[in-house]
Amino acid sequence: MSTTAPPALRVLRPAPQIEPAELLDRVTAFLSRFSVFPDHHCAPMLALWYAHTHAISHFYTTPRLILDSAEPGSGKTRVLEVAQYLVAKPEMTISITTAAIFRMLAVGPVTLLFDEIDAVFSGKSGGNNEDLRALLNAGYKRSATVARCVGDASRMKMERFPVFAPVALAGIAGGMPATITTRAITVHM
Repeated sequence: MSTTAPPALRVLRPAPQIEPAELLDRVTAFLSRFSVFPDHHCAPMLALWYAHTHAISHFYTTPRLILDSAEPGSGKTRVLEVAQYLVAKPEMTISITTAAIFRMLAVGPVTLLFDEIDAVFSGKSGGNNEDLRALLNAGYKRSATVARCVGDASRMKMERFPVFAPVALAGIAGGMPATITTRAITVHM
């Protein structure tokens, strides 16, 4: 007769606890495997920003993370690709409408990882992106909302959509609106 309990009856042992500082050091080392940063402070800062996304419910504001460079191929997209495995509820996007963003945020908090943002805000895009700029600008603060009318003409009502969320923006330098950069941590790749 076997004395080993069946798998369903075995007691699960809790995973060993990792001290927060050690965890941040491990994340920093992990990030450094995939990217070369312009300064030795960049990887630890990214590790802290990524941790911040997991604790976002405890913050009133969240800084934007901007990854920019003068030229393509500097590693901005790679930082976002690695980030999607480390941030809370990542939503990686290249092109998304303002309406899609605020409806996505209304469902629950996500971390927006927005690549090719220079194409959105450049004069060559041809579109009016003032609504997106306003959403990204205001969404650094927990109290920010976007008011929209919803429903058909006979039952129209005004609804407020929360837009607070951590956001990382990657693109070619020079195209980012100043209203966003003043509320951001910028890494010049």
